[in-house]
Amino acid sequence: MESLIVEEGKVQLGFLDSKAPPQSRVYTTIFAVHGMLFSGAVFKKLLPICLESNIRLVVINRRDYPGSTALTEDELGVFSDTSESLEQNARRVDFTRARGLELITFMDLFIQEHNLPPISEVNGKKIGGVALLGWSLGNASTMPAIAEIANVSESTKVRLNAYLRTLIMLEPALASLGMPPLPGGWVPTRDSPNISPSSAGPLLGMLVSAYYDHSPGAISLDPQNQNRDPTKLEHVAPALPSPGRPSVPTIYNMSPEDVAEIVRLPPRPVPRADLGLSRQAALWKEVHHSYYYKACFSEEIRGKVLPGTNIVLIMGDRTVGTMVGALWQIWDDNAREMESRNISKPFVEFKLMNGANHFMHWDFPQKTVDILKEILL
Repeated sequence: MESLIVEEGKVQLGFLDSKAPPQSRVYTTIFAVHGMLFSGAVFKKLLPICLESNIRLVVINRRDYPGSTALTEDELGVFSDTSESLEQNARRVDFTRARGLELITFMDLFIQEHNLPPISEVNGKKIGGVALLGWSLGNASTMPAIAEIANVSESTKVRLNAYLRTLIMLEPALASLGMPPLPGGWVPTRDSPNISPSSAGPLLGMLVSAYYDHSPGAISLDPQNQNRDPTKLEHVAPALPSPGRPSVPTIYNMSPEDVAEIVRLPPRPVPRADLGLSRQAALWKEVHHSYYYKACFSEEIRGKVLPGTNIVLIMGDRTVGTMVGALWQIWDDNAREMESRNISKPFVEFKLMNGANHFMHWDFPQKTVDILKEILL
């Protein structure tokens, strides 16, 4: 695990790096940000495949995860006050902004220190540059990172404009975008305050990594076949394989060594900020939704600061039902913004991975890299 200092004397972020592909001087770099309770090592199966595919993969560990500076008691204090006062909401904005700025600084420094290839064009096709990928709750950090580029120094702004090609939302969690939960969905770390973190965490790990068979049309990119009925989503996790359903939750396919490296559950320290964001999702809704909308749809970001950056959402059709609501909501937001501005080019593009659950990068690493190549190469 390497690290990069993003705030002198205070904050470093740990990272895994596939290194530059040896076969080409021009390659695309992906900065990937993990989700809740699962560290960046959950992406490690992608590292060698990306290297062979002319992609440099840099997996960033957020604060409170291995190799990165722990959040201070003062920073975590934002979760102690559950009021909705203007002052407390301002503290939530400051906390979220800080996480975004840490990612911006990391990308900007990494680009310079490693002399990454900028965006260029060959035969009408973009090559080089970087993409920022957020998985699950990681989007609560990648959205403010994109939105806050408008407020950084001019040199950083110019540099990121020359490099940042794509924002990838890999199965964004509803809470990370400030969206309400779907009826029928249940998240133990959010909906059951009486369950201790030591019990809620493992249960969540099983639920989010299971395979679900939703009704036809529930997860579809065909507007004619979409079925938006939450009751048509499967919410009961088939924890054990059975005839016709051979897939077990991903977490049960991990070796003890993998679990020790990846999963942040007792006896390892549990990231308190992530648990706080999950349990207090309703209190953070306005903050996260504002950053999501600014990053994806604002004229300031999409029209002025990062006019050449595209946004892509990737969803597996056997993912946990709580993720599906994000697909539905972003689809509708995208359609509404296109119609209101009378434009034909979508703000967000959508990709579907057939047979994949929430952990496609672990269970289907080659298939995941293939779809990343489809987006970037």
